[in-house]
Amino acid sequence: MLVPLSRETKAEYIVTEHDNPADWRRFARRSIEHIKALGLHGGCNLVENSP
Repeated sequence: MLVPLSRETKAEYIVTEHDNPADWRRFARRSIEHIKALGLHGGCNLVENSP
């Protein structure tokens, strides 16, 4: 899994992708929740507010 390796990088952003989500707000919210649950958000920029 890439999680242990990602902690060793100097990455400033985590990008999540979905080709065509039916509900992009739900997709974004769940993606952020998952990233936080993995503990990957420390030091990275998470955009939680969408227009």
